[in-house]
Formats: sequence, C-alpha cells, structure tokens
Amino acid sequence: MVLNIKYDMLSKIEPKYPEIEADLSSAGGNAVAVMSQVRIALRAAKVPASEVSAFFDEALSQEFGPLIETCRRWVRVVGVDDEDVGELAA
Repeated sequence: MVLNIKYDMLSKIEPKYPEIEADLSSAGGNAVAVMSQVRIALRAAKVPASEVSAFFDEALSQEFGPLIETCRRWVRVVGVDDEDVGELAA
C-alpha cells in the first residue's frame, strides 16, 4: 500500500526539462533501455553534455523503481504508468 501511494505521487514531479518527453514504452522494464531513451531525448533537445552526463550518473546509481523517479525528475516520462513502476520496484 505505501509503495502505491509513493508511486501515485510520482506523476506530480515537475521535471527539470518539462518540454522534453521520453517514451519508455519500448524499454520493456530494462533499466539500460530506460536510461538510453532518456539520454536520447536529452541529446535530441540539445541539452548540454554535462547535463546529460549528470542525468546518467544519477540514473546509474538507482534500482528500477527509483530509476523511473529519477527519469521523471529530468524529463516528462510517457509509456510507463505508476502501477507498472510499483510492481517492478516491489
């Protein structure tokens, strides 16, 4: 129950780059694919390399559930709903 409440709150996170969208639907629960999709989105938006590296460093230090939260702090995440994240992190 607590886990679901925590992940319900994730959708309210205001990302650092709200104009950038990362579609994680094709990541299939693979953490490397998730990080890659966000990195691709950041690079496509011409975010400075130092910022892309900062995202990747932060993302590499996370397990899957917190990884999605990290992604949501950086960009708008689509293709993953809070229920899926709660199940993966459990």
